[in-house]
Amino acid sequence: MKIAFFDPYLDTMGGGERYFIQAAVYFKKQSYDVSFFWNPSEKDEIISVARNRFNIDISDLNFINNIFSSKVSLLTKYNISKQFDVIFYLSDGSIPFLFSKKNILMFQHPIDWVKLKPTDSLKLRLINKIICNSKFVKKHIDNKLGKKKTVVIYPAVDNLSYAMSEKEKIILSVGRFTANMNAKKQDVLLEAFKKINLIHKDWKLILTGGMREEDRTLVNSLKKQAEGLPVKILENIDYKTLVELYNKASIYWHATGFGEDILQYPERTEHFGISVVEAMSTGCVPVVFAAGGLPEIVGDDNYGLTWKTVNELIERTDDLIKDSKLYDYLSKQSRLRADNFSYQVFFDSLNKIIHS
Repeated sequence: MKIAFFDPYLDTMGGGERYFIQAAVYFKKQSYDVSFFWNPSEKDEIISVARNRFNIDISDLNFINNIFSSKVSLLTKYNISKQFDVIFYLSDGSIPFLFSKKNILMFQHPIDWVKLKPTDSLKLRLINKIICNSKFVKKHIDNKLGKKKTVVIYPAVDNLSYAMSEKEKIILSVGRFTANMNAKKQDVLLEAFKKINLIHKDWKLILTGGMREEDRTLVNSLKKQAEGLPVKILENIDYKTLVELYNKASIYWHATGFGEDILQYPERTEHFGISVVEAMSTGCVPVVFAAGGLPEIVGDDNYGLTWKTVNELIERTDDLIKDSKLYDYLSKQSRLRADNFSYQVFFDSLNKIIHS
């Protein structure tokens, strides 16, 4: 079976890229012929980033010329894509022409802002299945494209817990340093931590995530904002270091979507939250903004805490620090919840898609 993947953001290596890479590696292990539509000359760089960021080896996957560029003719797209049994296409909001035997369109965020074109209805007829990474995203895709072909397949998340790890007085937040529509609002977290630090001076905050060179101005601004506080801002750390941080941290903060008009711009929320589940797998208690896909993970305060205002973030964090029984209970619940996002469930769901 020949399977190909296209992800327009492959070089950013965020959560969506991890999702795609995990699927591609799995199918390769089933002895399928697996390829990425991406510039072959950039293969070594992509392999290196995937290994450092996710600890995933993709060196035995094929990289073939990207046929989904606007410069490539529809005839060429047809002739090449029809050679594949399955194509997985991660949408940036657009709907492509796909001509393989089975065409899978994937959405990692809402596309409420997209204005559908007359040709899109024809393109959708060629799509066999639409995969969403959360119920939150599915709800918005259903409203835009209809419910007939959409399914939810949650990302697979590693259990990153060290057996003998001891928690430290660390609040951790992991997320790409970017000012785009999925901004992680690290500046909001810094302002909240200033007030936490007035009460709990022995606690520290660590902000870490991927950074592209065009986002260096943002990171420099955050570092200036953090001056004088027990704060570390770490960009582009390797996977081993990230896992160590998860295991040391006691509390996990997430603020994506805060301050946004999420009714009008739902894409500005967190669409799932892989880093949240990774933290939970180590017993790190999440305190996350109550929007997007995050409430699906945390539940109604069953597996962590949610907040809507900065004061609530501060208050709920203060509760966790002061109430050891509450912390221990939610830490245990977090670990149990993270087990629901297993590789087996993820792979079984993908297999069902391509063989149905």
